[in-house]
Amino acid sequence: GHSIQVLKRFNEELLTHRNHLIAAEKAIARTMVPATMAVLTDVLGFLVLFMEDISFYRAYSLFGQFGMVSLLLTCTTLVPILGTMIRLPIPNARHNVRRWEEKFGHWLTGIITGPAKWVPVMIIVLIVSISSYYVPKIERGINYAEAAFKKDTRIIEDLHALNDRMPGIISFNIPIIGPDVDAMQDVDLLRGINQLEEALREDPAIGFTTSLSQYVHLLNYKMYNDAPEMWVIPYDQQLVNQYLFTYSLGGDPGDLSIVTDYDYTNGQLLGFINTMDPAELHRVTTKITNYISLYRDHRYFRNSQLSLSDETTGLPGIGGFAGTSAATRDVSEEEWLKLPVITAALVAIAIAILFRSVAMASLIMLMVTITLLAQYGLAGYFSSIKNWGGNLHFGNLVALSIGMGLGVDYSIYLAERIKA
Repeated sequence: GHSIQVLKRFNEELLTHRNHLIAAEKAIARTMVPATMAVLTDVLGFLVLFMEDISFYRAYSLFGQFGMVSLLLTCTTLVPILGTMIRLPIPNARHNVRRWEEKFGHWLTGIITGPAKWVPVMIIVLIVSISSYYVPKIERGINYAEAAFKKDTRIIEDLHALNDRMPGIISFNIPIIGPDVDAMQDVDLLRGINQLEEALREDPAIGFTTSLSQYVHLLNYKMYNDAPEMWVIPYDQQLVNQYLFTYSLGGDPGDLSIVTDYDYTNGQLLGFINTMDPAELHRVTTKITNYISLYRDHRYFRNSQLSLSDETTGLPGIGGFAGTSAATRDVSEEEWLKLPVITAALVAIAIAILFRSVAMASLIMLMVTITLLAQYGLAGYFSSIKNWGGNLHFGNLVALSIGMGLGVDYSIYLAERIKA
C-alpha cells in the first residue's frame, strides 16, 4: 500500500518533469513525511502490544515493528530508485488520470458536498446504532477449538462428539496444600473435600469430579460388601489411616498420584466441564471460584489451604484448561478498551504534530472511533449468534490495536494531498 502511494507520486512527478532522476528526488521528498507518519502509526499500534505481559503479543509486536521499519526504508527509497534504474515509461498526460477515476471523483464529490451528503451520514448513523446495540452482547472468552478451526470442520464435530460421550473435555483442578505429611488423610479434610465435590456436581455443566475422598468412599464401600449405606467417609481417623495403609501395601505407588502426592502432604480435586461455550464456561468457572471462597474458611479446611490466591486480587484460582481459559478471558476484559484507547492517543499526538492541527487529528480520530465501534459491534453480533471464531477473545483483540494504526494510513495520505 505505501509503495503504491510512492509509485503513484513518482509517476506524477515524471509526467511533470519528464526526467527520471528529478522525479525520484521529488517523489522521495514529497512522500517521506506522510509515509513516515503513516508507518509510524502502524508501529505505534504494534508498540502498544509490546507493553502487554503476554509472550504472543510481544512476539507479534516485534515482528510487526521490524516489518514496518523495513517497509519504510524500502518504499521511500527502493521504489523510486528502481523506477529510475529500469527507466519506467513517461506517462501520457491524458492517461495520468483515467476517465473513470475523474468521473468517480466528480460523482463522489457531488455526493459529499451536495444534498445527497446525508446519505453517507445516515449510513454511518445506522452503523453506529446497530453496533451500539450489539456491543453489550460482546463475549470476551475463548472457545479454543472454534477459534482455531472452522465451525463446520470434522475436527470440531469430533470434539463435540467427544465432549458428549465423555464427562467433559475442559479440565479443572483445585490444589489443596497441607501443612505436613499425611495431612490429606485427615478425616475432617476429606469430609470437607467431599462436601465441595457434591456442591460442584449439582451444576449440570460439571460432568465429573474426583479426589482422595472418593477413593476413601470406595474403600469403605468395599470393606462392607458393597452396602449402599456405607458409601461414606468413616468418622474414625484410625480406620481411614488403616484403609490407605492397607491399599498402599497391595496397590501401585502411583495409583493415587492423580489426587495426592506420595506422602499425602498435598492433593487436588480434579474435574471436567462438559461445555466449550465461553459464556457458559465463564459462568461455571466463576461458580467454582465462589465455592472455593466459601469453603476455604470452613472448619474442615482449618489446617490446610484450599487453592492458591491471585497476588493482585486475592481471589482463589483454579488450574487445568478451565483456568487457562479464565486467564485469557481476564486479559480480554482488561485490554479490550485499554489497547485501542492508548493506541488512539499516541496516533492522535503523532497526527497533530505532523499536520500542526489538533482539528485534523480530532477529525481522523473520529473516523477511527466509528470504525472501532463497528468492529466492536461485529464482535457482539458474532457473540450473539455463538460464532466463537469472531467474538472478542484475546486472539482477535490484537486486531483492534493494529487496526487502529493501519486505519489511519490512508487518512494521512489523503489529508496530506488535500493540504498540498
